[in-house]
Amino acid sequence: MQFTAVFFLAGLLQAALPLAMGASTGSAAANAVQACCDVVIPMDQASTGSRGTGINCYAPGIDCGFAFQVTASCARVTREHTGLDCVRI
Repeated sequence: MQFTAVFFLAGLLQAALPLAMGASTGSAAANAVQACCDVVIPMDQASTGSRGTGINCYAPGIDCGFAFQVTASCARVTREHTGLDCVRI
């Protein structure tokens, strides 16, 4: 029984440690908005924590190529049509 409890505790620590260190749970990716942007400027994720910024973005992005834009997945799009935390898809 003690042997099983040790593995159970080790599993709990492995699951909880990344969250305690500040890792994301993936909820931002689940709530991402597909948008059409003129350009997505990549950021240095290690220093800024952001994936990129979209310029002149409109959601929902249905047929971006028709408007000579790129398809991006953004955390959100502001009223000023700036895509935040975007990645080109």
